[in-house]
Amino acid sequence: MKPVIELRGLRKSFGATDILKGIDLVLDEGEFLVFVGPSGCGKSTLLRVIAGLEAAESGQVLIDGHDCTRAHPSERQLAMVFQSYALYPHMTVAQNLSFGMRMRGLSAAEIAVKLERAVRTLKLEPFLQRKPGELSGGQCQRVAIGRALVQQPRAFLFDEPLSNLDAELRLHMRVELAALHRELGSSMIYVTHDQVEAMTLADRIVVLRDGRIEQVGAPLDLYRNPANAFVAGFIGSPAINFFPAAALPTRAPAGAVQLGVRPEHWHCVNLGEPDAVPARVLHVERLGPLSYLYAETRQLGRLCLQLPGDLRVNVGEQLAVQPQPGWVYGFDAQGLRVSADK
Repeated sequence: MKPVIELRGLRKSFGATDILKGIDLVLDEGEFLVFVGPSGCGKSTLLRVIAGLEAAESGQVLIDGHDCTRAHPSERQLAMVFQSYALYPHMTVAQNLSFGMRMRGLSAAEIAVKLERAVRTLKLEPFLQRKPGELSGGQCQRVAIGRALVQQPRAFLFDEPLSNLDAELRLHMRVELAALHRELGSSMIYVTHDQVEAMTLADRIVVLRDGRIEQVGAPLDLYRNPANAFVAGFIGSPAINFFPAAALPTRAPAGAVQLGVRPEHWHCVNLGEPDAVPARVLHVERLGPLSYLYAETRQLGRLCLQLPGDLRVNVGEQLAVQPQPGWVYGFDAQGLRVSADK
């Protein structure tokens, strides 16, 4: 598969603070790559370095095999969509979409062709004569995407584009973005703090921490086979339960000092069964088809468990739980994955 963007040993600092600490990564043709990680991990800075909005201290940014590390943003053939829509409030949607093309001196005929394609793709026909103040947040974001689309870039760069929208609109826009990617077949890099967006949109997820890549892989690969405790704790919602390996020694792989079991990988058992853990229910969140149960145990500390929604459990009740076979992850003293008990 042909690389569109290749990063080699990319480093970036602000003063004495190192933000990116040697990033090596490839975005393939047509791939949807998502950057995730906690605040301050460097994901937005990395996107801005790719776009040319920040200068790297060292390393290379290659686009279609050409070294663009020092190239001006306008020379990179990349289009960026920001968290804030950055639309001109005094212009109509049509004017916002065509403004960049007019500034670059494109002919009226060429502008019309590109504008028609973007409007049709994003279903913006009813809004062309409206101004941003007359649009919803989701409609404004579609216009911002359309403004990038008319550039016909080699790759789209999205910097948390849905974070200003409410939950229902975020869901709607996720579906639209996924459909847009399928229709265009374009290469895309997407930054988000929302792992649901990452899991549902990405071909591959890049998990960042403290300016370094912790793991790269398909969403379900990261979920099923995290490389370390950080990735295991970051991917999955609610978060994985961690506890000392000595608290459940029969399930601990060799070399493990810490174990992890996701909330969905427990079941209720009789107290006398092997590895049964007595637990007292502290809180229950009933969500219909499933419930999240928060329990206190002497053996493992507090646990979050995902159980069937029709299981009737009340606060204060005593029960016994057990990890499902094959889903106990072991991590060594450095947090590196040892194995699961598979």
